Amino acid sequence: MTTDPASSPDPAKLFSAAARQRDLAELQCTVGAAFGLTFTEMDLNDPRSVAALTERFARARVNGSPSNGRRFARGVARNRMLVGQDMAPAAALSATGVNPDSGEKERFALIAFNALNNHVLQGAFGDLRRLFGAAELRQTERMTLLHEAGHVVVQHAEQAGAEAWGDAVAALDGAAGQAGDAIRQWAASDLGTVAHPEIRRLLLAAADQLDALQARVRAGEDGLCYDADALRKCFRAIRRSAGYRNFQENMGDAFMALKLRQEGVDVSGVVGDARAKGDPEHNTQPSLAAIGALTGSSLVGMSVRQLMVCAAQLVQRALRIG
Repeated sequence: MTTDPASSPDPAKLFSAAARQRDLAELQCTVGAAFGLTFTEMDLNDPRSVAALTERFARARVNGSPSNGRRFARGVARNRMLVGQDMAPAAALSATGVNPDSGEKERFALIAFNALNNHVLQGAFGDLRRLFGAAELRQTERMTLLHEAGHVVVQHAEQAGAEAWGDAVAALDGAAGQAGDAIRQWAASDLGTVAHPEIRRLLLAAADQLDALQARVRAGEDGLCYDADALRKCFRAIRRSAGYRNFQENMGDAFMALKLRQEGVDVSGVVGDARAKGDPEHNTQPSLAAIGALTGSSLVGMSVRQLMVCAAQLVQRALRIG
């Protein structure tokens, strides 16, 4: 990525503890409230922060048990995408557990920070000084976390799809309805729109397969089975692909740019130019160009949830993957 240190904020001043708390509070009140997410953080360079998050995820039984919760948190702390030199200064991951007080399911939106990689943000968004002046540092932090929030909402949407698939499998022995209905309801929802189209198509195909299998069960056939592992492998393969990673980058930048455009600031041109100079996986210029073509009035009154759906629609059209 081409950077211009003279037009970039001082990396040492980015993401102070106070700034992180301020921005996470904003995300909780906006994105968290809109999608039912609990935002939390981990400072990878502070052993106390890592330990506290590890125990919180253990208490919440993330991924099904205290040991899995600890394993997930420790895995984040060792994530090569964060701890590696010149990798991400911040990254968002979603995780599902149980609120220990209410006993209800809780979806966490974890933002993990590595200040040793703050220099990666130099020039990442282009020259923001001419747009924000003295507020450049503050807006760089905010734009980064809005971008990460876009990532975590996509993860949340796709996890909701996987849960709908699990409900459909559990309904195979049901006496009424169609097993695949839970998946179709998810696909028709805002979350289904936000998910990657290949994930949506995969799960909708599974809905039809489950309906057909259920019909055979109801007809009295014995010895039937369903290969759940095959779908899980396809799901993971999609999310590991370069195309999926580029989709995620486009979603992050699109949501961030739409939120700022709604507030009266158009960053699509300067950020799009900067992204086009980087590696192909992080090139989000097509989606940002589509946002630049919007009229400011078209976003007036949109909720956070509507902005995320708008981002998904724009990205899918720009990348021609809808």
